[in-house]
Amino acid sequence: MKTGFVFSEKLSRGKVHGEDAHPYVRNNIVAVADGLGGRGPEQYRDIETGEIYTSAYIGANTVIEAVQSIPHNELSSDSIKNAIMKGFNYARKKYEKVCMGVSSSMFKIFPTTLALGCIDNNWLHAFWCGDSRVYVLNCKKGLIQISKDDLADEKLDPFTNIVESGQMSQYVSLSSDFVINESIYQLSHENTIVFAASDGAFDYFQSPMHLEMFLLKTLQASTSFEEFIINMQSGLVEISGDDISVGLVFVGSDSYVNWKASTKERFEILGKDLDVVEE
Repeated sequence: MKTGFVFSEKLSRGKVHGEDAHPYVRNNIVAVADGLGGRGPEQYRDIETGEIYTSAYIGANTVIEAVQSIPHNELSSDSIKNAIMKGFNYARKKYEKVCMGVSSSMFKIFPTTLALGCIDNNWLHAFWCGDSRVYVLNCKKGLIQISKDDLADEKLDPFTNIVESGQMSQYVSLSSDFVINESIYQLSHENTIVFAASDGAFDYFQSPMHLEMFLLKTLQASTSFEEFIINMQSGLVEISGDDISVGLVFVGSDSYVNWKASTKERFEILGKDLDVVEE
């Protein structure tokens, strides 16, 4: 299986790093964590190095390190939560809080989202907490969101959530309880991209259809898996106003020519559908 990742940080107001952690990608696993800057702006100092990081940054990176420590055949909601809590407790000893004179009950310790996909034979095991997502893009069926956003208003679907910006009902943090959601999806034998993404990769599209069209168009315009990743990153950076973190696994043919051919029909059908919608 081919793999790849997209990562970009939006730096402003003197920031030296964003809040998304680098994606975790291996042959059968993809994972992203999006540190919640609004919930975790407080600063912490690394006791050994003196480096300063936000609570959100530490949360996202600790979560990615935690899931990497779990053997893929032992991944479960419980094992992921246990590994995260172990990582958080270690981080509390590694970092000391920098007193800034600003505090709020809204601020949490190490707040972040998590989205993880693990492929086991023909099954995709998705784990998540918050509004980062696990998707599949099938050459015949199109884009399918496997995870379900943790939203306070459960009536919001992925489309209306773009417009109404629903509030999360839960996310990972040390100072509030959370549940790692789990879902299982059977993969077909057709070419399928499995990917995990932070909201910077999908929130700036008009609809899920537009996100799918962007992916298919980029796939058709590229000549290799490597070029697809490069073009995907440049396209997302141009569109997005946030940090971007995406991990991808290409399940199916090792021939990029085969991928272009297998997705061409879906690309053409979706293009006609979008023309009707936009009219």
